[in-house]
Amino acid sequence: MRDAPRPQLTALAKARRASERADATRDRARQQLRQAVVDAVIAGVPEAEVARLAGVTRMTVRAWIGK
Repeated sequence: MRDAPRPQLTALAKARRASERADATRDRARQQLRQAVVDAVIAGVPEAEVARLAGVTRMTVRAWIGK
């Protein structure tokens, strides 16, 4: 009887590790997008166009560039 929860705990631990990897991947992608937005604005691309291309709002672009 005592061994019954082990497969469930193992499965949950595996799911947690997968979730943490997904979180890290998402965070890296978000940081890369933010850097690309900043670089585009520095290069002279209008904020509204950068927002449209990046799939974020213009206010997000402005926040990311520090305005």
